[in-house]
Amino acid sequence: MTRWILAALLVALTAGPALAAEPPCTNTNVDARDFVIKRGKHDARPKGVRKLQLRKSFSRTLHFQIRFDSSVRYATADPQNQHDWNKVMGFTTYLIHKNSIRLGWRYNPTTDLVELGYYGYLARQRGSKLLDAIPIGAWADVELGMDTERMYVTVNGVTHEQSGDMDLSSWLPIGTVALVTAYFGGDEKAPQAIRVEVRGIVVDDSCER
Repeated sequence: MTRWILAALLVALTAGPALAAEPPCTNTNVDARDFVIKRGKHDARPKGVRKLQLRKSFSRTLHFQIRFDSSVRYATADPQNQHDWNKVMGFTTYLIHKNSIRLGWRYNPTTDLVELGYYGYLARQRGSKLLDAIPIGAWADVELGMDTERMYVTVNGVTHEQSGDMDLSSWLPIGTVALVTAYFGGDEKAPQAIRVEVRGIVVDDSCER
């Protein structure tokens, strides 16, 4: 319980006032997903990858909005695992646990809010940071980015980034893909069916509103 209270205070004291979600992107190539993670599963359906690139130098961006309904009010079997980050959307250089960036999400039963944050691997070093917490049913604006030197997540105007050597090949093209997925866990699988709505998906383009 104390851990959740401290996390809630951290958002209030360090994140600053988050911006309200704007209307979603209206690009002609805009996309949407309605993910469902079934009870006893890690991976949502539908799932997949998009926009494969093979380049020596890359710079990828992903815009979308996300919200959760009441099905997100879950409790893990081990209370310690309630603090684990689940993941949704992002980029990877094929090996997720080497170089990747995704939006982290988890339900906080103390505040009845969904916490959103940075969740990434840079040269196999995992990093995470809480950025904002939203009410159930509210949309959040999200932007993720990844290039050959850094990766970042922005949630409702609050940004965290990490930079450094990604241990990439200096002579072979690097393959990167957009992850159009949602994932539960952590150690545990979903204790119930959970719905995750994503709209206004725009890959490698500016968001038009």
